[in-house]
Amino acid sequence: MPDPRDQRGRTHSGRAVLAIIVLAKLCGVAMGQRQIAEFARGLTQPQRRALGCRRNSEDRAHFEVPAESTYQRALVHLDFTRLQPVLLRWQNELLGPQADPLIAIDGKHLRRSGGLASASGQRQPSQRVHAPVSMAKHDSELIAVRTLLAQTEFTDRMLGMDSLHTQHETLHQVLYDHGADYLVPLKENQKPLLATARTLLPEDFSPGRRRLTIPSTRPAVCAKNSAAERSSAGSSRGP
Repeated sequence: MPDPRDQRGRTHSGRAVLAIIVLAKLCGVAMGQRQIAEFARGLTQPQRRALGCRRNSEDRAHFEVPAESTYQRALVHLDFTRLQPVLLRWQNELLGPQADPLIAIDGKHLRRSGGLASASGQRQPSQRVHAPVSMAKHDSELIAVRTLLAQTEFTDRMLGMDSLHTQHETLHQVLYDHGADYLVPLKENQKPLLATARTLLPEDFSPGRRRLTIPSTRPAVCAKNSAAERSSAGSSRGP
């Protein structure tokens, strides 16, 4: 990762600053630069050396950690679009091949962020991150998830989403653009599609009468889902 800070006045390497930030978050440190600086001050000398911290000019056996303002400047100028794929590659190298059968996609508001949120895919049961998309305060989760689907590979996976995403355009992306399957709930906010599903599926398919979950598995149920979508949204494409 390139160091986004001005070259003038740099005391600590960008590699060490970023490594401490990532390590702090992996250790559960919440909030921002103040808490990261407190975490860094608690690192041992061997840990500081392993993270690439600079040596003390007067005592070469000791390593210095950055001040709070250094983390603040690094976080302000950090290009997260470049950092994200690096972190995902690192995660996959550490955890090995991805064999999880299900990817759960959902949007979450970030605490103490002033209304920011993130839509992400999380593999189950390993809970490794598949891909995140950042959302501003008034961004739509529906659009964010469609952006996530457009930017990420999901071929031959099962995607689980909540009822907000039981939408023809979103499911079309999953089914036709990715060749993936989906697991979504049907609720009263999709009355035409719910009525069609109740007509196509047996009455004992789900234990609930007001909430019906339809899994998509190729080819039979996928065809039923496509028929329901065509009936409710006017699609002319088949499975």
